[in-house]
Amino acid sequence: GSPDDVSRDGVVVGLDGRISLYVVRSGGDVWGRSQQTAGGSFNAWQQLSSGGGFAGQVAVLRDDLNRVALYVRRNGTIYGASQKTAGGSFGEWIAIGTGGAGVVGDPRAVYGVGGRIGIYALNGAGNLSGVSQTAAGQGFGAWQVLTSDGGYVGKPAALVDSQQRVALYMRRNGTIYGASQKTAGGSFGTWAAMGVSGAGVASDPMAVYGIGGRIGIYVTNGAGNVAGVTQTAAGQGFGTWQVLTSGGGYVGRPTVLVDSSERVAVYVRRDGTVYGASQPVAGGSFGTWAARGTDSPLITGDPTAVYGVGKRIAIYAASTGDTIGGVNQQEAGGSFGTWVLL
Repeated sequence: GSPDDVSRDGVVVGLDGRISLYVVRSGGDVWGRSQQTAGGSFNAWQQLSSGGGFAGQVAVLRDDLNRVALYVRRNGTIYGASQKTAGGSFGEWIAIGTGGAGVVGDPRAVYGVGGRIGIYALNGAGNLSGVSQTAAGQGFGAWQVLTSDGGYVGKPAALVDSQQRVALYMRRNGTIYGASQKTAGGSFGTWAAMGVSGAGVASDPMAVYGIGGRIGIYVTNGAGNVAGVTQTAAGQGFGTWQVLTSGGGYVGRPTVLVDSSERVAVYVRRDGTVYGASQPVAGGSFGTWAARGTDSPLITGDPTAVYGVGKRIAIYAASTGDTIGGVNQQEAGGSFGTWVLL
């Protein structure tokens, strides 16, 4: 099993607390850089691929030996590369699985049953496709189409439960649809709309386990506000969607964190910076939405939030000119400092 069951977008935290960033630059290749020490400065950017053609956000997984695997779109196919040893160089970039041409969406990667990696991405027909390793650490099998009738868009959200069953959520016709494996490694059940009054979704979803193991899903809607829905009980259906912000202006996919007390924090773009709010108590309403950090650069990409050294939250997002903006809490649970360009 892995410390990170589900891939993050471009960011990973190592066992030693060091944060690493991975991004596709405008030249079409993958670059990466890591903190030299936990919470410290970053080393220089290093080019990790060649030949160009890579696009979109990089899906990043870390295994229980602290090795990182990267998956990213290239010319309609998902390519991947992995570290041979923790902190070491990446191996050759190879196409993942067979029959995997026609991908148009960024991938999401998970550790499923028996530590086998599964990858999910949107295809050109508007359906979600997936592929899994034949065994942990081995090659990938054939891609399978998991939905029908088309209409799906964007990047899926994914969760893995305690029985290693995968749940997937994806946008379709302004609504979030989802399906779960009935058994670990098995087929997915019927795809269905999640929650009540959930029309008008404008962004890809993000899903997390909140209080009592209840899944929560968060998006931005067509009015430019953040909305969310939660299961009525663990393993049960979803309730009614709730609008969590006012005033509009929020765009893109949110990023979500859950703390040790099962309280959820949500961060999302607004007016070229990142805004956020947290639950004061597990399962409760969210506090005041406010910009995170000072002197923010112009944020152009969806943020990713992680817990860094000392349980301090760090937020990273693409900015202009092939740069990444980053900001972190000055102390656990405290305010955010000044944004820096990386």
